[in-house]
Amino acid sequence: MLGLGNTLSGGIVPAAAAAPFTDGYSLLFDGSNDYVDIDSAAGVVNGATGSISYWVKFIGEASNYIWEIKVDSSNILYGAYNTYGEYAWAAVLAGGVFKSSNLGISLELQGDDEWHHIVMTWIDGSGDGELICYLDGDQDDVQTKTITGLGTFSGTPSTFKIGRLDAHPYSPMEGNINDFAVWSSMLTANEVAAIYNSGTPIDLATDSGNYVSSGDLVGYWKFEENTGTTVADSSTNSNDGTLVNGTAFEAETP
Repeated sequence: MLGLGNTLSGGIVPAAAAAPFTDGYSLLFDGSNDYVDIDSAAGVVNGATGSISYWVKFIGEASNYIWEIKVDSSNILYGAYNTYGEYAWAAVLAGGVFKSSNLGISLELQGDDEWHHIVMTWIDGSGDGELICYLDGDQDDVQTKTITGLGTFSGTPSTFKIGRLDAHPYSPMEGNINDFAVWSSMLTANEVAAIYNSGTPIDLATDSGNYVSSGDLVGYWKFEENTGTTVADSSTNSNDGTLVNGTAFEAETP
């Protein structure tokens, strides 16, 4: 008798069910010296165009440098929180030309005990030269909807850190970061809203609804391990990251 899953008798083997998406842990940064080293993934990031998405909850009262992807001192992508102005920002330094977008200026994100979702998309001066950012699924709390005049990004990144900037180690991240993702294309506004999903993360490795760019994902760290010092890259590139100086997992997610 033929049976499903019985290859010896010639039966049909059904496709394995996809593992359910779980989001039970984030990374907790203590604001001292811990961070994630993902230099192995830096080279797959296209500095000329792309998108970056992550969830963040700010805790400390100091300025926080959240992440950086860098070629040299003239070509860097990075994100931070400015305590003095009480806003988050995302920036592109391309060919020595600095452009940044300010997010949540009126919200006092730091210490509000809330998770926030940040997306930056960009294309450098070799194209339209634009930086477009989103906070919590839309642009309602983004100071300038489209930043123009970006320079031309030069070189291949070799540095990729989450939780600090190499040039500013005195002001590292204090708080939580979850589901950090990088694409080689610019996400649309509809895709950003789908990823935000009313405040509930989705699996970015699979297209869902208006989100159709999983094929452009070049790095995706969910931080679900809850043990050890390695965080897996869930994109097809498999560039795992390393937790440095005691970066901790925490059962705290959006």
